[in-house]
Amino acid sequence: MNRCALSVLAASTVLTVLGCSERERGLPAPQFHDIVVTATSTCDFDAVSHLANHYFSPPLQQLVQDSVGLMQSSGAFTVPARQVGFSIMAIIGAAVSSGTAGDPAIGSSLTNQLILCMFDRTADSASYPKTFPEDFTVPLTSAAHGAFETRGATFESPTAPVFSRPLSSPFSGIAPSGSTWPLVLDNTPLGNPAPNRILVYGQPGSTPQSYDWKVMPRNTHFDPAVVVALCIDPFTETTTTSMVQEENLGILPFVDATFLVPGACSPTTSLGNSWNPLRFAKRFMRLLGPQDLWGNPGGLAGATPGVKSEFTGDAVPEVTLTFIVQPTDTRANQTIAPPVQIKATRPSDGTTVGGVQITITLVNNNGVKKTLLGTTTQTTDVSGVATFGDLRSTDTGGFRLVATGSVVGRPAIVVGQATSARFNVRPAH
Repeated sequence: MNRCALSVLAASTVLTVLGCSERERGLPAPQFHDIVVTATSTCDFDAVSHLANHYFSPPLQQLVQDSVGLMQSSGAFTVPARQVGFSIMAIIGAAVSSGTAGDPAIGSSLTNQLILCMFDRTADSASYPKTFPEDFTVPLTSAAHGAFETRGATFESPTAPVFSRPLSSPFSGIAPSGSTWPLVLDNTPLGNPAPNRILVYGQPGSTPQSYDWKVMPRNTHFDPAVVVALCIDPFTETTTTSMVQEENLGILPFVDATFLVPGACSPTTSLGNSWNPLRFAKRFMRLLGPQDLWGNPGGLAGATPGVKSEFTGDAVPEVTLTFIVQPTDTRANQTIAPPVQIKATRPSDGTTVGGVQITITLVNNNGVKKTLLGTTTQTTDVSGVATFGDLRSTDTGGFRLVATGSVVGRPAIVVGQATSARFNVRPAH
């Protein structure tokens, strides 16, 4: 059996162990009073083993120690070592969710030490958390509304969202948008680092309606985009103009998250409503098959290609359209070049708005509509820009383009009209 298969076997086996609590098995709880949590700057497998031994209780200790041995024999920074490292992180997350985890501070140091042995800090610096060592204590604390799970392995559900804990407000989740985790993580076209697995972790944000989500590797690009959902009902009288804003990207294209329930802010599963470790393990192992375990609509969400910072539910009462690339003179039936571009922003602060559907019409100097061919309706991307690459007209004369729009899924938001500079269409010959 190869090393990757062994790492998967170890992670799979541990879930069976988590079906019983430590007390049920009569096992002693781990002791922490003699542990000094420190961080090194280079890969140190002895440090990984030491921290793992004090974070987990028997028999998880031996399983994880065997996994650390696989990492070391594979060699630091190799794909097999990364595969095993992610499996150990999966075990950490499963232990937290089942209530059998150790001291969060030790778990935080253990996670940082694993990262140091999975990715070269010089060659793969973009994979590291923005601040390193990262503080994983809140993500690893069950009662603090943290989140800590891995995705992308064969033993993990290809569609299951990652949720914050406990399942109450402030509550948030991340899921692939109409796709699967393996597909959005596929490294072939995007250059995402092998083995196409990620750690998803988070903690409550700076406001009651925000959540700070991150992934490791930090430079992971999702295509199709993933959906980040907040526990905000998007269809109340006060939230019909609300959208999700990402701290760095701007206001994201609107999504009505089908995996959050706004009333209770907890997922409804086909496995029952009560919680126990065995139910978690069964879901984790997909023993019930690849069915959709979350099926109730609810949360306010946005689609994003990257997960690196705080996500907030913000009001967007109106949107302004601006031509950032104006139409230029052309000839009849020839494409306007360069492509016309329009940016959508929130006028109060200039934040870009994704998911605005913009339609362009052609008018002459008297405001009369004329023939405009090509793709005349486009939607702004995550950067708030819509590009019209094939516009042309068979009419000749002086014209302007008029842009109107609406926000997809948010009809209550007012989108202002924009008019381009004047340009000329001359006869073809």
